[in-house]
Amino acid sequence: MSEILSYCLGYTHPKCETCQHEKNWQALNQFDDALRLPMQSAAIRINTDKCRMTKMGEHMPTPPKE
Repeated sequence: MSEILSYCLGYTHPKCETCQHEKNWQALNQFDDALRLPMQSAAIRINTDKCRMTKMGEHMPTPPKE
């Protein structure tokens, strides 16, 4: 897994399912708090309200699997 630079909590929009920011949040939650919290504090949290109000303007498509 690459370094997590951003994350989003998502809000059940269909596009959230294909967003790398939301996938990063899922990945962060796989770690114990001792490891997750420093990684999370170093990453940018995407504002879900801003994303929703800009018609998913913060959406970052998940890269295709190789």
